[in-house]
Amino acid sequence: MKCFSRVFFILCLTLLSGSLFAQTEALPKELTDVRVNICPVSGSFTHEEFAAIFEGKIYHFSCATATAEFIKKPAEFIAKIKSPLEQKLTVSNTDGICPISKKPAKPEFFQVHGDSVTFYCSSECPRQDCPKIEPIAIATPTAQTPQALKDQPQAGQVPVASAPLDKK
Repeated sequence: MKCFSRVFFILCLTLLSGSLFAQTEALPKELTDVRVNICPVSGSFTHEEFAAIFEGKIYHFSCATATAEFIKKPAEFIAKIKSPLEQKLTVSNTDGICPISKKPAKPEFFQVHGDSVTFYCSSECPRQDCPKIEPIAIATPTAQTPQALKDQPQAGQVPVASAPLDKK
């Protein structure tokens, strides 16, 4: 019985230490964004939120179903991509930490912002990490003098020429 309890204790200790010191998946250091407008799976327009990483490149798709199909047979769909614009990306969180939750980021949760990519710990975090949008300055109409308003033709009126017409 003592032998069994020792084995059980060692087994529990091994499992516990494995979960405490488990390493997270390494995030890619270099990525290339394959920028295309047409989904290689469905033929529809691509959307930024549907993407997958394969061999150091990010591919974009039209929907979650197309993304899942690509993951099953990537070589087949990569062959369908014609004249892509490829852009090197900078990883914005090189420390491997999700900018929203401060937990370790995972390679399957990411978002491309311009020429950089950010990794997150879950699918919820990218939705919370919207880029800051600067307010747009709205031009106000210039104030017009009462005389300028009076000189403008009213609805239904024909403007009158201010210069006299030459009569010959």
